[in-house]
Formats: sequence, C-alpha cells, structure tokens
Amino acid sequence: MILFCLVSTLLLGHAKDAHYRNNVASSKHDDSFVAESAADSPLHDKDAGDKDKGRKYTTTETARELDTGSGSYGSPSSAFTTPQVLPANVSSDYSEDGEIPLCNRDYFTLLKDNMTQIIVLGVCATVYALLLMCLYKQRINEIYLFQVSYVIMVTLLVLDVCFSFTTSAKKFTSSGGCTVIAIYIIYTMLPIRLREAVVGGSLLSISHIVLMFYMNESDDMDVLYCDLITLACTNATGILLHWPKEKSQRKAFMETRQCVEARLKIQRENQKQEQLLLSVLPRHVAMEMKNDIAGQPREAQFHKIYIQRHENVSILFADICGFTSLSDQCTAEELVRLLNELFARFDRLAQEHHCLRIKLLGDCYYCVSGLPEARPDHALCAVEMGLDMIDAIALVREVMAVNVNMRVGIHTGR
Repeated sequence: MILFCLVSTLLLGHAKDAHYRNNVASSKHDDSFVAESAADSPLHDKDAGDKDKGRKYTTTETARELDTGSGSYGSPSSAFTTPQVLPANVSSDYSEDGEIPLCNRDYFTLLKDNMTQIIVLGVCATVYALLLMCLYKQRINEIYLFQVSYVIMVTLLVLDVCFSFTTSAKKFTSSGGCTVIAIYIIYTMLPIRLREAVVGGSLLSISHIVLMFYMNESDDMDVLYCDLITLACTNATGILLHWPKEKSQRKAFMETRQCVEARLKIQRENQKQEQLLLSVLPRHVAMEMKNDIAGQPREAQFHKIYIQRHENVSILFADICGFTSLSDQCTAEELVRLLNELFARFDRLAQEHHCLRIKLLGDCYYCVSGLPEARPDHALCAVEMGLDMIDAIALVREVMAVNVNMRVGIHTGR
C-alpha cells in the first residue's frame, strides 16, 4: 500500500505538471489572439482618442454598456437584434455547445492522456491488494514471502517502463524520480537478500537508461549522464543501507539459532536423565527427587532420604532359576538380550495388572501393587501378575530354546 501511494503521488504530480504546462500554453495563445483581434477591430481606432484621455474599457463596463445599450456599441434595439461578441479576454466557463464546462473538458483530456498509467496503476493496486490478503495468512507469509517480493519487483519494473513509454521524449526525465523511488523501495522495504536487491535495482536502472537513450530525440547527452550518475548513486546508497541491515539480521538469526539449539540439547539430556532415573526408581519418587535436585541447593549435611510408609500393599519378588548356569552357556550379548526380552514383558504385565515396578537387581524383578494409588484388590493383582510372569517365561523358554524358569514370592500387608 505504501508503494501504491508513492506511485500514485508521482502520477498525480506528473499529471498536474502537464496540466499546468497546457494551461500556460493556452493562456499564451489566448493573449496573442486578443492582441491581434484588438489591433484589427474598428473599435481600436475609435477608442484611440479616449485612450489618450485615460479612459479604459473594463469587462464590467463593457457588460454594463451591453445591458443599457449606451456607449459605442449601439442602441438598445441593436443590442437585442444584433448578437454581441464579448472581447477575447472575457473568459467563459462553458464550451461553445454549452454542454461540457471547460474545466471538466480539461479534466477529461487529462484522464485521456494518462489512461495507460491509470490502467497500469489499477492493475498493480489489484495485485498488491491480493498479495496483502494472502500475507494475512501465517502459513503463506512464512513460505511464500520471497515469491511475493519478486512479484513486487516485477510490478515496479512494469511501472517504470510504463511511465517511460507514456512520457514525452522532451519531458522524459520527469519519470526518473519514479525509478529512483522504485530502487529505494527494493533496497529498503523488500525482505530479500542483497544480491537479489542488486539485480532488481540494476534492471530498473538499465531499463530506464536504455529507454531514455532510444526515446530521447535531442542529441544532448548531459541529461543521460546526469540520470546515469543519479541511478548509480541511488544503487550505491541502497547497498550501503541494505548490507548493514542484512548483516545484523544474519547475526541475530545465528544467535537465536544457537540459543534454540542449546535449549534443545539441554532438553534431550534432561529426557535421557529422566529415562535413566525412571528405569531405576518409581515415577513419583523419581519426580520428587528430580524436583529437589533442580531446586535450590540444600545446606544440610545429609541428603534427603525418600522413605514413606504405606498401608495394605502387596510386594512381588521374582527370581530366574538357573541364571548362573545360563550365563555360563550364553555370551554376554545373548544374556543381555534375553534379560531385556523378559523384563520388557514383565513391565507390560505390571502395567496391565496395576502393579508398579520397584527395582531390577541382576536376575530379580521386584514390583508392588497398591501404589501409588491404594487399591482394595492389591493382593489379587499381585497373584495374577505372578501367574502371568510364569506363563511369559515359559513362552520365552520355548522361543529361545533355553532352560530358564521363574520363582515368584508375594508378601501382602504393611
């Protein structure tokens, strides 16, 4: 919208200048016509003596004499029968046919002379309005921002060429201001890199110089050299303005990227520590310990001991039979794979039977029922958990063809 306002201002200024030049030319023509008419008129000889006496006819006196029939214009009857012609310096607001005022005719002539510029401005305004509506959407604004900038650069080039072709050859330099403003807009207002801005500014400058060279009828090259220096200085100024801005933006982007990268790295490390802590301790105990560690450091000599008393819970102890002989028969990798498969199945069973794993110690698996939320059927859940563990280890024994078994013990109460 700012671009449209600037270009519209240039067009109105150019049109106003042309209108002013036309009025000056027409006024000069009217003055010359009045002088010739006054010299040829018979009234000129008659009024010569009166002129020496200091008598001057004004427009008001002439109109009064026409109305009263007095003076040198004739009798009252002749005033009504013979059409009177006003002097040339008495202007009229209407045309000869009496339909269109002259001021409106000048306005229509002005519109007709600048119709191409008005049409191009209307098309560009429509394009800018559509782009503005599209940029209101956050997704389009983030993805297609550079494409929108390229479209604006193309419209600026079209406007510059349009102004160049619709400006007369003698007044061709009046469109140079539009080119300078367009170059300044590319360097300062469009979110593009320096190389794209340099390409856009160079294209605008080259197009203006080439059109000026081929459309200028005179052989005076001073104007061409002046425009060439002006456009070169404009591009140099744009580069000096754009480069520090782009450099600061790149620096800010890199600092922001490093901050985000460091934060993500810290988050990943925290997740790893949390997973490691949850593999050893229950979640509610691990979260309490994590919050204490993340809080203010304690000045006490001893650390906090996380001991709680619970009523009506059931604890399950499970031990793998023949684990020592199995470790002698298998390699370390096979043994770790076997234990990982068993304990993963036990964790899924504990979640199904509302049990909480307490600890893993070698080939032993400890879990409790009734925590962290109390349950009246905690003993039943522990028994069902033990039976399913026996079935799970039997399945592993058949699949992996190893001689393993499970011993399960349950304690219920406080």
